[in-house]
Amino acid sequence: MSNTYSLIIFQLLLIAVLSRAVYRRFFHPLHIYPGPFLASITNVLKFYYYMQGSLHVVEQELHQQHGPIVRTGPNSLSFSSPEAFESIYGFNHGIEKGDFYAFARDKGTGASNIFSARTHAEHRDRRRKVVGAALTASHVRSYSPIVAKHVQQFLSSLSTASADAKDNVLNIAEPVHAFSFNTFAELIYGPSLSITDQPWSDTASGEGILTAFRKLSTFAWGASHIPSLSWIFSTSPVLKMTRKPTFNAAGIPTGISALAGRARLLLLEDPNLVTGVDQPSIAKSMLVIEKGNSRYMEPGETYKECFNLLFAGQGSTAAALTGILERLGSQDGLAWQDMIRSELKQVNEASESKVLDAVVRESMRYSAPFPSAFPREIQPGAEMAIAGVRTPLPVGTVVASNSWIVSHDKGLWGSDAGLWKPERWLDVKGDAGKKSLEDKFVVFSKGPRGCIGRDITMMILTQVVAAIVSKWRIESTGEMKSSAWLEMQIEWCGLKFTKI
Repeated sequence: MSNTYSLIIFQLLLIAVLSRAVYRRFFHPLHIYPGPFLASITNVLKFYYYMQGSLHVVEQELHQQHGPIVRTGPNSLSFSSPEAFESIYGFNHGIEKGDFYAFARDKGTGASNIFSARTHAEHRDRRRKVVGAALTASHVRSYSPIVAKHVQQFLSSLSTASADAKDNVLNIAEPVHAFSFNTFAELIYGPSLSITDQPWSDTASGEGILTAFRKLSTFAWGASHIPSLSWIFSTSPVLKMTRKPTFNAAGIPTGISALAGRARLLLLEDPNLVTGVDQPSIAKSMLVIEKGNSRYMEPGETYKECFNLLFAGQGSTAAALTGILERLGSQDGLAWQDMIRSELKQVNEASESKVLDAVVRESMRYSAPFPSAFPREIQPGAEMAIAGVRTPLPVGTVVASNSWIVSHDKGLWGSDAGLWKPERWLDVKGDAGKKSLEDKFVVFSKGPRGCIGRDITMMILTQVVAAIVSKWRIESTGEMKSSAWLEMQIEWCGLKFTKI
């Protein structure tokens, strides 16, 4: 009898699964949009390609095959046109962040940070607090000496490492990530983060921190592609397992748990360690805001926002910098190195170099530090808000547009979109031409939810690239090896360093 009941239950489950698959494929409101068969019934295909590090390339091929709108999941659409990108990420308040970003929200209260804020109103409030307190133009300028210090430390480490390397060829992927991480860590938490004079990644507690952050961004983002998997990862047993503290052989806490513990001490337990020093920092700028001020945040909020800034900034900036240096080291880039050196002699600081700015922007367009699309959900009133849709999209439809795809769109950038050509940023004429080019540059996204760390990232990139090409002639050796997850993660980028 029990076997009969089991068979009946199995058959009912099978019928339910097949019925759901048939509905999604042939009767779901999104069935009119082309895409892979498997993608129409499950998100597993998207998750698979994401974990392979090739989702951006696969989606680009799908758009080349099917057109500007592709169904990439049972309830998901991918858009490739710049008009659709503007609709999704611009000033349309009817397209907001949904449950995909639950991994970045408080599991108990549902509270968000600036990255995971669900509504535009919530994001506007958080942006006023975070940017207004610590990321205005004057704040960013005050952080410049800190960046300069880390640039000099980076140059010193490159000098030693390249001199010891065979034929002066060095894989810069890991050193660049360490530089980016340590720069952002001190910009955010201040000099008291490390109890020694060493950058955090060089301390005992910093052991494994770069790998830990790479894994965190990879799996947190990847799991969100499958709601059930994301739910499993958010359960208490799994959270306890994934957040289990790690220790080195001497028993010293390491990894993200060690960093989080130090950040809690600085921001929650003894904030005077941050506010009591002369050196500016993002955390200090936040902590000194008094209650009653519209930009005031509780210490717990400051703690979360600071971690979010570190999470978002260090990996993408490392990817951007590696991509810039790889392009400059290519055969096409050698002449651009000479042009940068020449112009740097004529300006007061790196940020004034138009040639350097063109190289940085073109390299970021070409390599796209964030190759993953950032999903949004259709809200009531926005069913027809995206350019190109045929019929009203159901409320809750997940929509996205990949900046990597838009940055390589030939209709937008011309037939040479697949080529690295910094001159495209120098050949523009007049303010209208500059604005048109800037409008096409979507690396930092667009609209009110664009990257809040844009100015800091550009400052870091211009300073460090100027310093490197002023000291060395760099030459790429072999093809750069990378995988595209949340941010582009570089495994290999060989450069030969020859002193000027």
